[in-house]
Amino acid sequence: MLIVGVSALNHDSACCIIENGEVIAAVEEERFSRKKHDPRFPYASLEFCLRKAGKTYADIDCISFYENEKLKRARQLWSAIHAPEIMSRLNLDGESVVDKIRTLFGNDKPVKSYSHHMSHAAAARYLSGFNDCAILINDGVGEWETTTMWDACGGVLNQVASTHFPHSVGLFYATITGFLGFNVNNDEYKVMGLASYGKPALVEKLREIIKISETGQIELDLAYFDFCAGVKMYSEKLSVLLGFTERPADSPLSQVHYDLASSAQYILEEVVVKQLQHLKTLSPSKNLCLAGGVALNCVANATIRRSGLYENVFIPPAAGDSGGAIGAAFLAAQELYDKKNIALVTKGIQHCFWGPCVGNHEIVSTLNQLGIGYQSLSRENCNRKIAADLADGYVVGIFRGASEFGPRALGARSIIADPRNPHAQDRVNLVIKQREKFRPFAPVVLNEYKHDYFDCDFESPYMTEVCPVKKNANLPAVTHIDGTARIQTVNIHDGNHPFVELLKSFYDLTNCPVLLNTSFNLRGEPIVNTIEQALSTFIHSEMDALVLENHLIYRENIPLNLANIRKPILSERDDEARTTVYTFF
Repeated sequence: MLIVGVSALNHDSACCIIENGEVIAAVEEERFSRKKHDPRFPYASLEFCLRKAGKTYADIDCISFYENEKLKRARQLWSAIHAPEIMSRLNLDGESVVDKIRTLFGNDKPVKSYSHHMSHAAAARYLSGFNDCAILINDGVGEWETTTMWDACGGVLNQVASTHFPHSVGLFYATITGFLGFNVNNDEYKVMGLASYGKPALVEKLREIIKISETGQIELDLAYFDFCAGVKMYSEKLSVLLGFTERPADSPLSQVHYDLASSAQYILEEVVVKQLQHLKTLSPSKNLCLAGGVALNCVANATIRRSGLYENVFIPPAAGDSGGAIGAAFLAAQELYDKKNIALVTKGIQHCFWGPCVGNHEIVSTLNQLGIGYQSLSRENCNRKIAADLADGYVVGIFRGASEFGPRALGARSIIADPRNPHAQDRVNLVIKQREKFRPFAPVVLNEYKHDYFDCDFESPYMTEVCPVKKNANLPAVTHIDGTARIQTVNIHDGNHPFVELLKSFYDLTNCPVLLNTSFNLRGEPIVNTIEQALSTFIHSEMDALVLENHLIYRENIPLNLANIRKPILSERDDEARTTVYTFF
């Protein structure tokens, strides 16, 4: 049974295809459109998924959408009643997503839709492989719900608690993100990273704007917020409360900014722990799944694991809205299987390399047409050469196999460096990625050796949690100021993983089974999706080498007419990059 899942018209639009309970293709629309967090209908993603599956529109059994459009529209109209000035921003006359789907697939195909949070919950539950689990969903807002709690057993998802708009821990954190001069709905992870530089000195002031019950229910004092009607998330009253004004984008950071980030992170963690303590009374499972945008906060995820409330914790690689496409597809599959009295059996996620890949013929043809020199090597020799270059201080771009689904680069579209090099972090941040100096990088480590470097008793294949770096680890390029790292683990026997043989080669050469890993893109851009984009990013940065499958390119191999192309100047103030209010509409 083939089912298409679609998420669209919020942010991070995506499409997937599942077959008999297994994801066989999935990709975000931004990879094709080059518009970060693209909310538009994922036409290009849909076409790709069909091509990868080797199917046509006629082969699809069902199409499933990740949201209830009627409920979402009701919430939009409620907002407009309370703030009539937003009416012009509402797209109330446009064709619905379900209508678009029917136009594409015809009226003979069943089209289903499920609630936003239910789609999140299903994605986490089915990808986890757990037969039973408790599920916590936190995000900005779905249709009305901002937090939901679920008890799952077998094929049944039972919602046991919820919080509704406008009261939202996700919107609280997004508000602080905007106040700190970062892009709302995009840069919340910067606040998370910045928090380690400060102290939670403003927690008591923030308690004035967000009330937290013992069950984790929250209530925002809306006098401090303006996300419904304004062009900013916060009102002027927030500046008065905090005693300083909002930080202009790209302006210097000071201690009050660090402390505000630390205080917001403290509040977020307090909320989710209280929520889970309450969820523990509603669901008997020892297994926990997290999803929704807040589940991308890997520092909070580590706090959850340390709490000891659950024996097993799973966070899917695409915990945000793009992952809702997968959840919607699984919900439709479960419903259709139930009607046929067939059990939908899922083994859980084995990997998330479900996106586009490029063949050797296309790579060689492109390089030859552009006059770019390269070495074509065996996979083994290529890995050895890269390992030697990394040990010599090179920064290398990796473009191999099918791309990862979700916001994290996990080895298929990565920039890598030697984590032992004390200069690597600043060089990759400032010169190559062209981003803020305070931003940390993630280590990828062979799972079998992680205990030598990290205080980590769990596997983290999707880079969803932080853990302490051991003091004698000597990994300055991936150790954050607070002594932690957002770890990615790779099993040494997983021969299909794009990082395994490279990590082994680096270990054989240096006795270090760890690499610095960050996404293959420049600031403000989506992760590269094509050979041309990989080459452009390589040329516009100062990476030393680029690997396209097993074709190795050095900077000196780039012809002068390409090497002299002017590097773009990227700024948070660019209209294309700057977002000051959450995408409700």
